[in-house]
Amino acid sequence: MVTQVSLPPPVGGRDGVTRAYPPPAVAASLEAVRRCAQHLEALRIDGCTFAGGGWEALREALGEAPRLKALDVDRCHAVGACGALVDLLESGSARSLTRLSLTRSDVSPEGVVAVGRAVGRRLAWEALDVSCNGVGPVADLFKAVAGCAGLRELGVAENGVGELGFAALGACLRAGGLPGIERLDLSNNWATDAGVQALAEGLEGRGADLVGPRHLLLDANSLGEDSAEALKRIMRRPGLQTLSLGNNLLPRHTVIDLEGVAAEVSLARVDMSENPGWE
Repeated sequence: MVTQVSLPPPVGGRDGVTRAYPPPAVAASLEAVRRCAQHLEALRIDGCTFAGGGWEALREALGEAPRLKALDVDRCHAVGACGALVDLLESGSARSLTRLSLTRSDVSPEGVVAVGRAVGRRLAWEALDVSCNGVGPVADLFKAVAGCAGLRELGVAENGVGELGFAALGACLRAGGLPGIERLDLSNNWATDAGVQALAEGLEGRGADLVGPRHLLLDANSLGEDSAEALKRIMRRPGLQTLSLGNNLLPRHTVIDLEGVAAEVSLARVDMSENPGWE
């Protein structure tokens, strides 16, 4: 059973006074979650505000939720530190949950790290996406999920990870972290030549038995001519199948060089569209 819930943002009146949670407009949706919680497999929450007790109300409605596999929280407000969500993940509830998306939802840096730690304690976890929250380098996130052997997909796009974050991720990969990673989304993260160099070094330092990631997204960063050698080394990494480099700063001769390497190593797909050198 799949339930989609769309919860409207307002919890305060026009006079600015915060009302008790949940507001009348969302109470029926939470009641629907409560009624089917024992059979619920996927839950999507779109456009909700979690101020004033939202997580607590959701956790109470879910209860044990023994079959819940995927929770998707998108375009929400005041998600913040995710305290009650972390409590849910660390309790015996939702024991089948393996996929969590917290995108565009005002998650704080502390919230992202706390969720990462809770996910990292569940070895069977499959996917975590905390994209579009602007949380900064969040180096501790990569440390937190490093030992999660089952994690296949990690999304941190549009967070301003920058050089510090890329250095932390490189160190995580070099130490053998994220052993099962297949899809890694680092798009729109202020990545520079130094950042991609740290990523290349991290991938090169992995053991031969750790082939991931298979799909690497580096779109909408600031990778230019000086990133070429690091990108070539990444492309030669065993196991890589697709590489996305769209909307960077790659000149024409760099694009041609990278196309040659892609053909040499037989990448299934390399995307360099919307670069200055792309034709």
